[in-house]
Amino acid sequence: MKIIKIIVIILLCIILNGCTEEIKTEDYPNLLICGAYAVPGIFYPDLKGSETDYKIIETDSFDRVLFEFITPCFITGETESVFVICQKADSDYVYFYEDVCFSFDTYNDLTVNLLKEANDWNKELNVDKMTKRPIIISFDGFIMSNNSIEYSEILKLCHEKLGFSGGNIQELCVDDVDTKGNEILYFKLKNNNGITEYFLFVSTDLNYDLFEITDFPSFNVEEFSQFKIRNGWT
Repeated sequence: MKIIKIIVIILLCIILNGCTEEIKTEDYPNLLICGAYAVPGIFYPDLKGSETDYKIIETDSFDRVLFEFITPCFITGETESVFVICQKADSDYVYFYEDVCFSFDTYNDLTVNLLKEANDWNKELNVDKMTKRPIIISFDGFIMSNNSIEYSEILKLCHEKLGFSGGNIQELCVDDVDTKGNEILYFKLKNNNGITEYFLFVSTDLNYDLFEITDFPSFNVEEFSQFKIRNGWT
């Protein structure tokens, strides 16, 4: 009789809690950090109670991790579900393939197979193809900027690059920092023509370049990747 009771209790636990134990963000922050750096327009995760979370979908024979990254997006203003592949992680860094390691597309066999193919799924790890980002947990919701740039400087750049006067800058924040300390910032430009969104490249010696964001998250990732390559992004 005791054995039957134990079996019933176990079955009830499975029904109520699901077949797998829920993984808390505190248990595996590397994936959150990988997602925040790898995916454009994403908040850097605040691991003390943010809305950011993830679900591990699959791992390959070389310990790559395919996971669903669920997080607020400061461009869309909504919570987004993104599928990401992390190549590896150690005590100091997370490693991923720049610009091909994520997909905003609906999860299906085609999406997953294309993502896996681009990330050498079940092939030997290739460190030469990876970029890396430090495992540093920020508690203010954003990646911290190392450079000092004023709103007036950005506005001046917009005037020079885009050929207009007036306007103001809104919602300036850091989207990513590369291995050399170069940064990509996100901001909104408001003027008489309405509101336009941009990524702003800022080098360590304060050279600037602009990339206009259209139709995010279905924007042209290849063009964005070329923008970064043009500016020496690593």
